[in-house]
Amino acid sequence: MAALTKERPQKHFFAKKLLLKMGADFKAWKGGIACFDSSAPGYVVQGQASTTLTRIGVFAETVDNTGGAAGALEVNVEL
Repeated sequence: MAALTKERPQKHFFAKKLLLKMGADFKAWKGGIACFDSSAPGYVVQGQASTTLTRIGVFAETVDNTGGAAGALEVNVEL
């Protein structure tokens, strides 16, 4: 289960935004932690307790890829 269930307000102090392909079957919540997963290279996933994740920033928007394949949707990430 995801750590967030709704958008999280945040201050905009990040320098750059990237449009990245989403991993499979999850909902990216605005303000949630965005990570790269070494077990699924090339896709951004939600932050959670794992030894294969590397935090890269926060999601700049809410995008629902629930039930979708890896790479099916893209999401903006603030670094």
